Amino acid sequence: MIPMNEYHPAFLSDQEQELSRRSFMKWMGAGLAVVGASLPACRRVEKYLVPYNQGPEWTIPGIGTSYASCMPWVDGCFPLLATCYEGRPTKLEPSFQYPHNQGLLPFVQASILEMYDPQRSQYVLNEGKKAPQEEWLGAFGSWCRRLHQGAPAAFILGENISPVQWMLCQELKRKNSHITFYSWEFFSGRNRYDALTEMMGEPTSQWVDFTKVKCVVSLDCDFLGTDLVGNIREYSEKKESITCHMAEGRVSLTGLQANTRLPIRPSEVPHLLLGLVQALGSALSVDILPDFDYSSLDLSEAESKWVRKVVTDLKESKGQSIVLLAKDQDLLCHQIVLKVNEALGAVNSSLVLFPRKEEMFDPIEGLLSKLAEEKIEMVFCLSGNNPVKETPHQWQLAQVLQNPKITSVHLGTYVDATAKSCLWHIPGAHYLESWGMLRDGLGRLCLMQPTMLPAFEAVSIDEFLLSLLVGKGEVLTSWNAPSNVSPVYYRVKKCFESLVESDQKEALWIKSLQAGFVAHSEPTRIHSAPKNIDAKNINDASVSWLGQRKEKGHEVQLVPDYRFYDGRFSRNAWLRECPDPVSGISWDTCAQYLAPNHEFVPKKPLPLFYYQFQGDQCKENILVRGFPSMPKDLMIVPVGGESLDDEMSQGDVQSLLKCFGQISTQTIFSIPASNWKIERLSTDKPIADAHPIWAGEGASETFGIKVGAVDWVDKSDEPCAWGMYIDLNQCIGCNACMVACRAENNIPVVGREQMAKGRGMDWIRIDKYFASRNDDAISLWSTPVACQQCGAAPCESVCPVNATVHTTEGLNAMVYGRCWGTRYCATNCPYKARRFNFFDYAKQSTEQTALQANPNVTVRSRGVMEKCTYCVQRLEEAKIRRKAQVMERWKAGEINRPLRDEDFLLPDGAVMVACQAACPMGAIHFGNRKDPASDLKKCDAQAGSGQLLAHLGTKPSTVYRVKQWL
Repeated sequence: MIPMNEYHPAFLSDQEQELSRRSFMKWMGAGLAVVGASLPACRRVEKYLVPYNQGPEWTIPGIGTSYASCMPWVDGCFPLLATCYEGRPTKLEPSFQYPHNQGLLPFVQASILEMYDPQRSQYVLNEGKKAPQEEWLGAFGSWCRRLHQGAPAAFILGENISPVQWMLCQELKRKNSHITFYSWEFFSGRNRYDALTEMMGEPTSQWVDFTKVKCVVSLDCDFLGTDLVGNIREYSEKKESITCHMAEGRVSLTGLQANTRLPIRPSEVPHLLLGLVQALGSALSVDILPDFDYSSLDLSEAESKWVRKVVTDLKESKGQSIVLLAKDQDLLCHQIVLKVNEALGAVNSSLVLFPRKEEMFDPIEGLLSKLAEEKIEMVFCLSGNNPVKETPHQWQLAQVLQNPKITSVHLGTYVDATAKSCLWHIPGAHYLESWGMLRDGLGRLCLMQPTMLPAFEAVSIDEFLLSLLVGKGEVLTSWNAPSNVSPVYYRVKKCFESLVESDQKEALWIKSLQAGFVAHSEPTRIHSAPKNIDAKNINDASVSWLGQRKEKGHEVQLVPDYRFYDGRFSRNAWLRECPDPVSGISWDTCAQYLAPNHEFVPKKPLPLFYYQFQGDQCKENILVRGFPSMPKDLMIVPVGGESLDDEMSQGDVQSLLKCFGQISTQTIFSIPASNWKIERLSTDKPIADAHPIWAGEGASETFGIKVGAVDWVDKSDEPCAWGMYIDLNQCIGCNACMVACRAENNIPVVGREQMAKGRGMDWIRIDKYFASRNDDAISLWSTPVACQQCGAAPCESVCPVNATVHTTEGLNAMVYGRCWGTRYCATNCPYKARRFNFFDYAKQSTEQTALQANPNVTVRSRGVMEKCTYCVQRLEEAKIRRKAQVMERWKAGEINRPLRDEDFLLPDGAVMVACQAACPMGAIHFGNRKDPASDLKKCDAQAGSGQLLAHLGTKPSTVYRVKQWL
């Protein structure tokens, strides 16, 4: 597995390299410029004049080539497969060879769009202006000379340092002892890391093995959402046998799936933790915190009730239980939680501890004092995030970087606030354009390899560090390397050889490149017991803050946005158009507050984690959603939205909250616990009168899903009838299926204005239901709804041009060439699963993003209806593949009889639709309902299975399994 090389524009003239990426594809295909720079009409196929003279490696037109790689992340990496067509990556898929496969989260799938983003940085900038090549290379040469002469310099990176970066940084440090390295993440895991390191006596990381858990207690740790501490697929598979208790302020994805949920402010978590420690110690007859004075504890009635219930479950499942804590809680709290897990028998069982080979660099705060004292001459910002915007306003990092006595350099994919504050900005390479080596959550080595040459001659972090280390004054990249193989490739291989133990390292290298990870490369687990916490430190802390409840007052907690995280994905159009999995808000951001008629007015700037203050209240109603089961006087502010970020640097909550918008693209309902009658949120109007999906009465029906035998139509004698099964017990509404469907089926982005008009084009929507099960928890019932592929489809009978038809394999197909856009089918569809293409969105697409389109899916033009097709292109591709395999076996004599039709049938699991492959929870199943041995038939037979609106007689091919707690 090697990167694309001579098939990229490295050998074009300077004038040709100035052409757009789409124009370049025309050059590559024909050998000369195809006339016309604008996008073609959607119904006309663009053809090349002649085929490739020399095409990309292993390329067959229309057949994708997959490359194993991985996406860097703050807590590890995500192994994946990048599917490429004609030398361009179009889709990301989970790696099924990877032993801890958990699908692909939405932001991982959407990251491919950033490769083609027209807002991406394209030029080297000096003081905000495009720098000539000679000036930029001359400046780089001077940086190299100064570093090798011993000039004091600082590097800012992320907290997750790759093995290759660690090796390069150590070599730089040996050449210049005045070089210092710092790390920065807005949502830092430093406290958790420092606590483990201090307690275990060496740099340590942790991983949760959910296969060994029967009871999990989470203290503000959203382990199904933004704080991934383990494999959530493993949790999903055991979900019905796991008891989950949650104490949090934010209404999170994890809290909405928990058995009990205690609303609590983040400042009260340490107090609750000590109450839990005291009660658990008594129940287990273990002194978890020796000599600690619990006299200052004063739990409320609700907290005491929750603690008693939690302790009972923890004691019953001792050895198979675990306590989790939010990573940005205090270091001492993390130490206490580790001792609690030791008492529960979780350490070295469900809580896996292993040595961290690449240590975390010093926090960025240490750099500020050196910069203020002018002890640093050069600063290189290589973190991949945006520290100028994310650091507290009082740090004034932007002003420090703009000091004319300091040479500040930023490397990144966007010209963000940090880039604008630095003297120099260098375009950064996308991870799909780079070589590298990373570690996953368990410390396993994973390989990152490019799928094409970097756009705009961008530079990766590893290439930049290596170029500084070599010190020849030349930036070493794929563009100027022999055969266009980046010099980092050889560094990655060298690092690989130094870290693995094998007698056949070359064979293992090739095998690891093909798989995307190095088998059996996990660090040896730590089996020693954690140290005891210094009693003096605990008692001192109890006097200051740990054992005392904070004063009452308003708090603001800054939390990661489910779509944009800390803002690094805020420019991604797929994620902006994708609704928030809890609030349903699209394009905008939504705060959570119990009483949405007041606005906070802080008296000083926002801190990093949360802010507690006393202040006046305004009468403006500035919030979109008032959420049930929220703690009083707490406002949850998800950061990450682009407009929201612009206000964060000002440290002004009042300005920050005005950035919230109100575009809701998903229907959100409330289910009162008293009578289970479904109603809209904040209204008394029954949902059956407003939304037809969940209409229908009867004791055998649960919210429109008729539980019982699956009723579908066998219309033909064909041996195939494709169907889908969605387990609502496993679905958490994370939106991974929506992003996967968009990437696979070329679903266009319509923009904020069109979304506000209800003209979204997603083929899948997720209806959400808040339900209050009891006094202890609220739940979120997420229901993915797409075309149900009805056996008696009401849309087919009303189409005047026969554009929607039924196939012999049970699919409700769309013939786009016939469709006139009358919308009769949408009117007659009880599931409201069809979308009308109001505008020619594909034609409005930029030249860069058009390259991402899947060539095997029709790009629809204006005025046609669109809907889910069960990924029919994947079905046909699997059939072709199956036929080729059977014919090869027949020709080889392995089949010595005449071939029959059943020989060409697809075996169960031979095809996976896009949403099924991507689902992190494994909630979606797909297959042939006529195959009695198929996984789908087994799913249909499960208790609680049924169809949407079965009483209408549409006989849908999609079956759901309802929530089992009803």
